[in-house]
This record gives sequence, C-alpha cells and structure tokens, in this order.
Amino acid sequence: MISIIKKPFRYQPAGNPAIFQIESNNPDIVYFEVKVAEALTEAILINQRYFIRPNYVTGVSFNLSNVLTNLVQLKLNNTINLAAAVEDATLSYKLIITEKVNSSGSLINGSVYSDVNLYTVWDGSFDRQLFSLFNPDDYIVNSNKLAKFLSIKPTISNQSDNSLEHLHFLNGDNLATKVRIRTFDKSGNQLNLVAEELPEGLMIKLNVSPRNLTEVLGIDFSSVGYYKIDLLNLDDEIISETKQYNYLVESCNLEPVNFLFTTSLGGVESFTFYNPKQSINTTKTTLKSNVLQLNGGVYSDNIAGVLNQTDKIISSVSKSTYTVFSNPLTDSETIYLKELISSQNVYVENSLNDNLIPVTIKNNNYSVALRKTSGGKLNRLEIQYEM
Repeated sequence: MISIIKKPFRYQPAGNPAIFQIESNNPDIVYFEVKVAEALTEAILINQRYFIRPNYVTGVSFNLSNVLTNLVQLKLNNTINLAAAVEDATLSYKLIITEKVNSSGSLINGSVYSDVNLYTVWDGSFDRQLFSLFNPDDYIVNSNKLAKFLSIKPTISNQSDNSLEHLHFLNGDNLATKVRIRTFDKSGNQLNLVAEELPEGLMIKLNVSPRNLTEVLGIDFSSVGYYKIDLLNLDDEIISETKQYNYLVESCNLEPVNFLFTTSLGGVESFTFYNPKQSINTTKTTLKSNVLQLNGGVYSDNIAGVLNQTDKIISSVSKSTYTVFSNPLTDSETIYLKELISSQNVYVENSLNDNLIPVTIKNNNYSVALRKTSGGKLNRLEIQYEM
C-alpha cells in the first residue's frame, strides 16, 4: 500500500518547493513510478521514476517545482476588457503512483495509488522569507478571510490620467462574482459606484487604469480624488482586500513611458517613468571594394565627379537604448521596483497605438535607497532599456 506522508499546499506558486514524501509497506519495493496528470483530462504531463535509497528503504521524497515551473506561463493581455480570465498561468494536477517491486528477480507492478487530491500552481515564485509565511487563504479568494491581489504595490498607491494598471487575483471556486469600482472626490464624497460581473476562471486580470475605466465604463475622472477596487461575492459581501488609487493629473511638460512587468507573486505590475533619451548603437558589415572602376573604357577612381567607395556597407543593424527617469520615489516604490530590475518579462507601452513592446532592462545593480535610512534624501531611479 502506498501512503503520502508529506504534500505541498493545495494552492501555491509553481516556483516554490512542491515536496512530496511517499512510502510503501511492500518490503520488495524497488522504485515508484510517479505520473503527474492534468486534473480534468488526466493527460500525463510528467512521468518520473524515484528509486529507494539505503538510508530510506520504505519511501522517497521529491520536489516537483522545477518541472511545474515550465508548465505555467503568465502571458500579458492588453485588451481593454475590464476583466478577463488568464488561462496558461495556472495548472491543476494530481498524482498517479505505481509501485515497482522485485518478484523473484523480475520487476512487476505493485499497488497503484491515484491521488484524489488536486494541487494547483500558478506562475509565481515567492522569495524564501515570504514563502515561509505562506498561507493559501492570503492569496486565493475564499470564505475565511479577505484575499490579496497578486500585487507588490502597497494598499494605497498613485495612478494618473496616462498610466496603466493591471490587477491579477486567484478566484478559488469562482467565489468572487463581481468587481466593484468606487470613485471619490478629494473630500471623500462618493461619486460613482459600479459593480461588474466577473468571468469564470482561476486567475483573473482586471484592467483598472483611470483611462480604461473611462473607456469601458464611462467614468468621468475630472472631479475624482481617489478610487477603490475590491471584489464581491454573490451576496455582495467584500471578499478581497481593497485597493485605493490616488488620482493624479500628469504635468504636460513630461513625456510618460509606461512599464508593465511580471512579478514574483505571479501578477503584473506597472510603473511610469518619464522623458526618454534615445541612444543608437549600429553594427555594420563592410566589404572592401576596388576604387578603380571602368568609366568609358578607362579605369578611374572618380566617376561623374563622385569618388568610388573603398568600403561597401553590405548590412547595418541598429539597436536603440533608452534612458528614462522616475519622479522622486516613496520608500514603498523603491522597494517594489527592485522587481522591475529582476523581472524576466518587461514591456513598455507604445504611445502611438497602446501596444506593449517587450524590452530588456540593462540595469544589473539596484540600490534600495530608502528615505528613512538616508536622512530623508529624495531618490530618483534611472532605468536603461533596450528594444
């Protein structure tokens, strides 16, 4: 008989340890064949062998995080829809375990264990300290406590008339049925209240920038001082944290550049930099040519008043590097922007058509210069990116 002694959380980030420990009471066990199957279709995703060892003759332990990470991918969706399901960023799976036992020198199948439990991962990788405190109810919408969005920004942050903002969350059992948007003037008087239906799906993306809320819902931000976003269940009860965005109007002498980047929590974050400066690096391939060429039957290095080329450029490849600058950062912005430097997926918005363009951040070092530890000195971030 096969027993599962240790298993990961029912929900957890794919990049964090997903450790199973299994045992058998069959003394002739040689190894376990472990198949990881997709939860609904039972399609086999992984087929591994785990052999027993002299110091543990009844069982094995293994970590599936390395293979699970390759099976999920958060892909950005830049449509104007207020809410959209994100399909490829999550995976639900189960284990099918078979004993391989020694019978008179032959290897035969022993017991088969089909785990009735389902395990779900998403495209995230919490840092070690944060994962040591991990509780699925903190990040999966549930009936026990208010769930968090997959956002590294503080509860209160800023948005402008030009900025982007995507919020991702994990909707366990589709308990959240509506997203609620409330706008307020600077004195705290409520101006608008809109509750929109959510699509079904485990991971949901909300597009809640002021300009998108204006385009999709017709909300007028001319008198708005701040707005709030939260999730409601069927009984219109709040089942998530409430995000508050202070609304700012950009100065007309600044040229904004909006960044979107994936984070370790498994969501997408945004930030606006300003005034891009472009530098171009060109690589040319040349071919030497003979300066003496026939001209009316006579070799000459001058044809019709134009000197012949000594080097002919046969190809030219240019790469642009841009430098952008932030406004003075708060300490919370300074802390979460370290994820922009380490993110594997960074995009900037094309101001001409709002499309997202993948870029590579050139900064490799980042100093987390907090005001509280630097005598109140203001900190601006300079970012270089290549496209």
